[in-house]
Amino acid sequence: GSAAVEQMAHAASAQAPTWADDVACVFFSHCTSCHHPGGISGEVLDLTSYDEAHAHRGDIRDYTEARVMPPWPPHPEYRSLAHERVLTQAEIDIIAAWANADGPSGDLGTAPPAPVYATEWSIPAPDLSVKMADYTIPSLSDDLYRAFVLPSGTTVDKWIKRFEVIPGNSSAVHHVLVYQDTTGQAQALDDADPDPGYTSFGGIGVSDAKLIGVWVPGATSYTAPEGMGIKLFAGADIVIQLHYPLGSDGSLDSTRVNFLYDPATFVRNLDISSPLEHLVSIVEPFLSIPPDQVLTFHEEYQIPAIFPATIVAIGPHAHLLCKHMKSYAVTPAQDTIPLIDLDWDFHWQGMYEFRHPIFLPGGSWLYGE
Repeated sequence: GSAAVEQMAHAASAQAPTWADDVACVFFSHCTSCHHPGGISGEVLDLTSYDEAHAHRGDIRDYTEARVMPPWPPHPEYRSLAHERVLTQAEIDIIAAWANADGPSGDLGTAPPAPVYATEWSIPAPDLSVKMADYTIPSLSDDLYRAFVLPSGTTVDKWIKRFEVIPGNSSAVHHVLVYQDTTGQAQALDDADPDPGYTSFGGIGVSDAKLIGVWVPGATSYTAPEGMGIKLFAGADIVIQLHYPLGSDGSLDSTRVNFLYDPATFVRNLDISSPLEHLVSIVEPFLSIPPDQVLTFHEEYQIPAIFPATIVAIGPHAHLLCKHMKSYAVTPAQDTIPLIDLDWDFHWQGMYEFRHPIFLPGGSWLYGE
């Protein structure tokens, strides 16, 4: 009797995972926010479909085992961040075992329903909703970075509690930077270009513009922590910079941004600033990389003693040549606070939120390398 039980247990443990019982829920939880029809990667691979996932099971196994997918450049072991796109080792092993067993379906009638990615707004009644003019992406020989000016029409300052970016064409829009400009310079740049918007790499070409936020594939609406908000200045133009990747030629886009204001009369202002940057805080005299060399640069900045800071997110940025970035803080009591450690990938950049706001006493040092 015991031998029979042992044989049955061995058979059960050797049974391969199935789509219906084991694999679909992993894909639906971690992958289909991008890999669905109409999604940023839906044309490449639709993981809401068993047939399509089965047809690409070997590639899916290889990419997940290499941790190339889901794309998440930060190292979770250095600091665990909010909204992580990270598979556990157990989930990676399930995918591999399923693929190696030829991707059995199981009883598809009992499979969890595929998530539905509707086009409805997640902010159903925004206080401000602005949309760019219809834009047809021209023939491309390289990635296109295009900025569009969306007048806010506000007459008094407002506090943004929540905002969302709704790509007009999620298969063509790779990421979106959202700025506010009170100088009118962005509108002048737009007026000088006969087509909707104007081309601008790295930003919107306005030095005094303030970054409000970032949208990247898989992102949902952003909500400021309790008691905090982003100040939207009266009369500001909302300016969005969109990245259209090579291959999106001929696509039509009309991206929208929605804002929900905080009705409170006083909130703490969330400001996106760059205390660690290549002109002022870099320790080396100048950021210069000769051909065929790999160099490491260090940055440091001390928070003024009279201005303690609370940080809620971090957004590393290094354009095209960077390979690795790391940032941490050291308090006056010599406590080291890890912030982020990531392998830089220009195509998968974002604003990474901490799970909880981090308080840095005045006099703390910020370091980057």
